[in-house]
Amino acid sequence: MSDYVDVMEFGLKPTGEIVVMIGEKGEASSLQDLLALAPDASPLNWAKVLNELEYSGAFTVIADPEGYQRDYIGQIEAEDPGQPWQEGVIRLRDFGMPDFSLISPPSISGGHLVYFVSDDTTGLPYRAEADLAPGSAAPVYAPLDLSPMQDPPAPVTAKPANPDVAAAEAEEGARKTD
Repeated sequence: MSDYVDVMEFGLKPTGEIVVMIGEKGEASSLQDLLALAPDASPLNWAKVLNELEYSGAFTVIADPEGYQRDYIGQIEAEDPGQPWQEGVIRLRDFGMPDFSLISPPSISGGHLVYFVSDDTTGLPYRAEADLAPGSAAPVYAPLDLSPMQDPPAPVTAKPANPDVAAAEAEEGARKTD
């Protein structure tokens, strides 16, 4: 497959519609246009173009799964696990951990373009799939399942007790259960 990075450029029509200029061939504003004008583009190029046409500014194509994993885990490690949930504060640990082994670079399988994106607001991963057959619809984005994070150990809040008072409380508790 050819790599169309050097001849695919994004643009805006006066109406605000996003289009892709494909060299001298013309403009693409849909999957069908793209397939007709750039049938030999790489899966990465198709993924980037489709993502921009359908969800401009909402998602970023994951071209480097290992880099995405490093960034995701780095963000979690930078978060304070003892901090409680707060409205309006996005923390990846509040959502959970994806199965990073599922995330791969864009590829074509069985006539479908499969790629992964991260939400530009939350950083959460999604699987995207587009049917490459003529007349097919826009790509479908589905969030990946996330495994809950391990809760951090509860902080110790009890103060050391006076041994005489602790023994008396234990004795009193034992009498109440009899």
